[in-house]
Amino acid sequence: MIRILSTILTLSTLHAAGTALTWTELPPLPDAHGFAGAFAGNVNGSLVVAGGANFPDKAPWEGGTKVWHDQIFALDKPDGTWRVAGKLPRPLGYGVSIDTANGLLCIGGSDPEQHSASCYLLRMENGSLVSEETAPLPRPLANMAGARVGDLVFLIGGTHGPADASASAALLALDLANPGDGWKELEPLPGPGRILPVASSRGGAFFVFSGASLAPDPDGNPVRTYLHDAWRYDPGQGWSALAKMPRAAVAPPSPAPAIGTSHVFIVG
Repeated sequence: MIRILSTILTLSTLHAAGTALTWTELPPLPDAHGFAGAFAGNVNGSLVVAGGANFPDKAPWEGGTKVWHDQIFALDKPDGTWRVAGKLPRPLGYGVSIDTANGLLCIGGSDPEQHSASCYLLRMENGSLVSEETAPLPRPLANMAGARVGDLVFLIGGTHGPADASASAALLALDLANPGDGWKELEPLPGPGRILPVASSRGGAFFVFSGASLAPDPDGNPVRTYLHDAWRYDPGQGWSALAKMPRAAVAPPSPAPAIGTSHVFIVG
C-alpha cells in the first residue's frame, strides 16, 4: 500500500523566525505499487489522483514492464476511504496538473508509445469525475513543470517525444479566462532546456527551480545533467536569474506550494 502524506501549516507559528510544518498521514492508495507521474489535485474538496505509471509485475531492474494507467481515485475527506471515481480518456502520466475553479486541468503527458498534446479538465458530476477536452498544447509535451499565476497557467521545459535527447526551454501560457485563445509561446527560459524541474508561483510571478538538461551520448541516447539554477518570470517583464540552489531538485512534487509570506516549499 502506498502512503500519502499531507502537509499542515500551523498558522499560529507563522512569525519572523520561520514557518512550522507538521506532516500527517492520509489513507494509503488502494494499489500495491503506487503510481509515478500521476496527475493530482483538488476537485470540489476531494483529493484526486489520476493516471500515472508503475511496474506491476516486477521491478525495472528485474526486467519488469512499465504500465500506464487511466484510473482516477478520489479521497473525499482526510479520514475517508479512497474510491475509484472514473477514468481518463486514455492511460497517461508525466504531465502537469493544475487546480482551477472549474476542476483539475491535466496537461500533456505520455503513454507507452508517445507524448501527448491533449489537455483535459476533470470535473465532479454526481460523485464521479468526468473529463472534458480543452485547449490542446501546440505540440506534444511530457516531463515538464507548471504552475498557475492568477488566471494564467504557465508550463516550462519537458520533451516532445520519448526518444528526445534534448529538452525544451519553451515557456507556454494559457489564460483560463479565455481558454479559447489557446496556448501562447512566450519568451523562452534563458537557461538550459530541462526536464522535471520544480515550478511554483508567488506574488504574481512564476518560478522555476533546477531540473535536468539532456544531451546525446555517442549513441544518441539522452544523458542528464542535474541543474542548480533558479529563475523568476514576471508576466510582461520577462525572466530574471535567482541565486543558485544548494543542490539539484529533479522531479519533486510540482507545483511547489508557497508557504507563509515569502517561501516556496520544495519536497524531495
